[in-house]
Amino acid sequence: MLGKLIKYEFMSMGRIFLPMYGALLAIALVNSLFRLLHHEVPEIISTVVTFLLMFSVPIVGLILVIQSFRKNLLSEEGYLMMTLPLKTDHLILSKMFVATIFSIASFVVVMLALHIGAASVMGLLVNFERLILDLLHDWFGNMSILNLTVLMLLIILSTILLLYSCMALSLLVNNKRGLFSFGAFVVITTLMQILIFGVAAIVFYSGIYERVVITPFWASLTTNIWLIGACIIYYLITRFMLKRRLNLL
Repeated sequence: MLGKLIKYEFMSMGRIFLPMYGALLAIALVNSLFRLLHHEVPEIISTVVTFLLMFSVPIVGLILVIQSFRKNLLSEEGYLMMTLPLKTDHLILSKMFVATIFSIASFVVVMLALHIGAASVMGLLVNFERLILDLLHDWFGNMSILNLTVLMLLIILSTILLLYSCMALSLLVNNKRGLFSFGAFVVITTLMQILIFGVAAIVFYSGIYERVVITPFWASLTTNIWLIGACIIYYLITRFMLKRRLNLL
């Protein structure tokens, strides 16, 4: 059943994401051709459109992640979804999985469009992997590709689950749930920051950092553990609210 939920979620979100990806890459390719042909005015127009689409992709993606969860599970459609013989975990995991895949795909497509605008088509096809690795190295320094991949994946998962937990907490109220979700987001993120600074202060004033050699490996490991813990907390909040505090209007 989880596989079917993932399939239908892919079909639902893909109807918007895939045409958007195609439009972004097509316009970036046109921009690259104008650059090669030295047509300045069309190149400027296509460049502006390309950057507008590049900024719109993550924004639209965020809206879709929120809308898909809210509409399917927290609104009128939730009556149907919750009466079907489906596990709450499957509902959450299917949406989380598809949202994560499209978030990664959006990042790749935006980076690809960025390079298409400045490289020839054949050069891009031949050197795509090297270009991406060089870009990631410039952004994140000497962090290994494996650590970087895990870090980015955990950041995406924690962000998605944070949004889910904030929307799920809105089941506690009957009115202005969107505003309540935003307030929950502000409160949770603030508490997490206070907790991070609190732990850092304890480590600093206790002198632990002076007795421990903090290598990039241990720094990334600590960050990953923190993000995994956050993901677990957000997931459990979402699961509890959907199973025990379901209040559909």
